[in-house]
Amino acid sequence: MAEKKITKREKFEMVLKMIEGDDMLTEFINHEIELLTKKSGSGSAKKDEEQEAFFEVIRDILAECGNVLGMQCGAIAKDTRAVAFEWKDGKETSSQRVSAMLTKLVNKGDVVKTTDKKVTYFRLA
Repeated sequence: MAEKKITKREKFEMVLKMIEGDDMLTEFINHEIELLTKKSGSGSAKKDEEQEAFFEVIRDILAECGNVLGMQCGAIAKDTRAVAFEWKDGKETSSQRVSAMLTKLVNKGDVVKTTDKKVTYFRLA
């Protein structure tokens, strides 16, 4: 059976218990734990906002789709609204990125994935 991996934060907390009374080391360890806390929380809120904005673009594109089956991932990626979306990392909207976003929307239940003759289509739920 595999052992549970101990995180850097857990190791620092173990060291903190071992060095009680040494104010200088305690201060250093607490500072390192604080840095780990900041690091783990940084960027996630901005990334979530960016993803939600792109989710809205995808929903708008799928809402206007006239096909009963839905749209293919590549067609969504080529839509002018998806192409015009400005990502914070400066990269363009690719089929892979759209596919990842569609997978998240399918998992949330907002989009339905249908396969017909080895071709995958997406439509609003």
